Amino acid sequence: RARPGWVRLGASGWLIAAPALLAGLLDYAENVVIWSLLVRWPGTPGMLAEVGGAGTSAKCVVATVAVVIPLVLGGARAWRRLRTRHHSQG
Repeated sequence: RARPGWVRLGASGWLIAAPALLAGLLDYAENVVIWSLLVRWPGTPGMLAEVGGAGTSAKCVVATVAVVIPLVLGGARAWRRLRTRHHSQG
């Protein structure tokens, strides 16, 4: 029985995909909080604004990680290829 494509990502695939998926979910949560704040306006936002701010901060961190991980993995892969070529020539 064939497994769906998303199951076969492998370790590095999930390392790249998981932060991106989490950042997307945090973005949706941020949108819900903003919508809730707009609905309550001009009332006092209270704890909702604090939770929304924390969620936005978390989204920024996770989105940064989602960008950095592929760059680091790609750089490491390029470095290994360069080292392999250099050692095979010399």
